[in-house]
Amino acid sequence: MAMSSIQISAVIAGLNIAGTITRTPPGSQGHEVPLPAAKAGAVVTKTDANTCTCQMAAGHGFADNDVVDLHWDGGCRYGMVAMVDDVDVNEVVFDGGAGDDCPVAETAITAAEQITVDVQLSGDSVELVAVKSDVIAHVDFETSAPASIFAQSLAVNAPWIWAADVGVTNPFAGESIAQAKVSNGATTAGTLLIGFAYDSDG
Repeated sequence: MAMSSIQISAVIAGLNIAGTITRTPPGSQGHEVPLPAAKAGAVVTKTDANTCTCQMAAGHGFADNDVVDLHWDGGCRYGMVAMVDDVDVNEVVFDGGAGDDCPVAETAITAAEQITVDVQLSGDSVELVAVKSDVIAHVDFETSAPASIFAQSLAVNAPWIWAADVGVTNPFAGESIAQAKVSNGATTAGTLLIGFAYDSDG
């Protein structure tokens, strides 16, 4: 069995706190996902918590029914559906989704169409998971329905990790992970990494 590990190192109040979480489950998978640059814009009108109209830069490329994540300073609303205005093609209504409430008018935003990553994994079998992006990003792990199991915003080069048997509830417990929906929140391209170690009998 191959060894998988998460190394943790912290310096707090002059103390060096470091350790390694090691597991040797039989299964593992890794995904390196290119993230195309998001498109910049600004909110024109906030209709309600899950609907807003945004003025996007020319050539944004969004079409009706694209599934898009909206990012802004301090927030993200993911899984929104785009609808392009017939008169002004650079004005796009984003509706639905989950996460933070849509921001108010004049808020600068970025928008990116979701990318689907095939995962296919029993949530109960997970022993270790780590997710990292070199740009601000968002990941939403879903069932095949699809329905969201666990979603997480990612700061630049700040990994999100989880390990079994360290006293933290498994965010995937009782679910079958079918896919991850990921998006870039930056106007520069980036790369997102997802790694799982799991008990293949779980």
